[in-house]
Amino acid sequence: MPPPPAPTTHSESWVPASHVSPDADENALQFRTRFYLDSTMGSADGLQPEYQSKVQMTVQLEKLGLSEAELDRVIAVCPARHYDRRKGELKLQTNKFPSPQQNKSELRRMLDALVEDARENAESHAQAPDSEKPLHARSPGWRWEAHTSPVGS
Repeated sequence: MPPPPAPTTHSESWVPASHVSPDADENALQFRTRFYLDSTMGSADGLQPEYQSKVQMTVQLEKLGLSEAELDRVIAVCPARHYDRRKGELKLQTNKFPSPQQNKSELRRMLDALVEDARENAESHAQAPDSEKPLHARSPGWRWEAHTSPVGS
């Protein structure tokens, strides 16, 4: 008799059930972790391989309740490769710790630090000129404003 199929999803949460929607797309935070069944698990040191502890967190930024200036600050502080402008999603990942639970806590700590920074520095960021901001955080027309044509001067 073949073994039963492995579960395809695993749900766990650190918040009350009233704050979590069964539809994953409605939640502000989504965590993804891969679970492997491996005969070599349980090495002598008791640690799992790195690929088993990696956790990816996807954040729907518009669902965090931040103002436009705070959202702009979060987007500017994060590297461009972590933010998808089309979807409005911020993706962070880590495998810093040996267990997925510790890595989830680390990702939540990172997000808390980003939100706290955005709330503290949103006004000063909004007042800073485009030339002082990272390229991905500048206004769409910054290149044309900064460089005038020598023709006709």
